Amino acid sequence: MTAVDAAPAMIERLAADCPAAVTHVMNAQALRLPSDCFDLVASSFVIHILDDPAAGVAEAYRVLVPGGRFAFTGSSARQSNSHRPGKNPTIQTPSLGGLLDALFEEFAAYLHPNGSMGQVVDAADLLEEAGFVDLHKDRAEVAIAFPDNAMLWRWALSHGYRAFIEDLPEDRRREFHHRVMELPADDRVLRRTTGIWSGRKPG
Repeated sequence: MTAVDAAPAMIERLAADCPAAVTHVMNAQALRLPSDCFDLVASSFVIHILDDPAAGVAEAYRVLVPGGRFAFTGSSARQSNSHRPGKNPTIQTPSLGGLLDALFEEFAAYLHPNGSMGQVVDAADLLEEAGFVDLHKDRAEVAIAFPDNAMLWRWALSHGYRAFIEDLPEDRRREFHHRVMELPADDRVLRRTTGIWSGRKPG
């Protein structure tokens, strides 16, 4: 039996060992789910783009069992400063992520105020206002290597960056694309860190 012949049987065995996943498409601000039914709720890069972020967090609270936990990506004014006293924050050679961030910051001035990029939210405040306790902050880090700037651009269009790019006026979008393609090629690794805040439903 070849590896190709064995593949279907292997997939069938793996599927038998794993619980079935059930998916639903619904409004995160008004979930069609019963209360107190999940031990864990997680949201990745969603809360800030909701029309009413507080409603989304409140829904997460509602569907959790007492003692359940909700975690989502976001930042808060309560997070600690990453610069340590006495440490020189000057970066001699800007990283790919730093250069890209600078471009986004520069072009953010051209975004329409009612665009699709969402709004600034304070994760800790949202959790407390919904009734969560035992707030905790973690970090997730990723490093992605790109062979060239063309691949970096295609990747950006497949992720959350796309909303930013598409919200730019057409002339600024062309300029932004040109600037991304001209980024220095010394460092082809995009390093990203995001905060993950979580809270527990009392009980």
